[in-house]
This record gives sequence, structure tokens and C-alpha cells, in this order.
Amino acid sequence: MATDVGIGANFQAGFPHPLFRTTIPPYPGAPQVPANSYAVSKDGQRFLVNQTADDASKGSIFIVTHWQTINPN
Repeated sequence: MATDVGIGANFQAGFPHPLFRTTIPPYPGAPQVPANSYAVSKDGQRFLVNQTADDASKGSIFIVTHWQTINPN
């Protein structure tokens, strides 16, 4: 969540609103998110979110074994 704040002689905070959407499931229990679900960069400008990548394309992985024995000639 995020909120706009006003600077000046008096502190003014706006209404909270979602900063971005994630697929982090609701945490059963006390109102906190498990610590391994996300991390914030030191400067507060980036977030690393631990979630599945359902929309990601499934690329191929090629494993080459014994590559040192392949003769290029």
C-alpha cells in the first residue's frame, strides 16, 4: 500500500491505495505477510516478489554433457 503525503508546516497523508498487484496469497493468522514473500531494495525503489510466473513462456533448456570430449574437427 502507498499514500500521498503533503510536505509543509503540517503533516498530511492521503488515502492508502495499492502500489501494485501481486499474487501473494493472504496470510492465515496475524495480519503480516511471511518474510520470504518479498524484499525491498535499500533505496526503497524496487521490490523483489517471490511468486510463480504463470504468464512466463516456458523455454527449453539444453544440457550438454561431456562437452570437453567433443572433437570440432
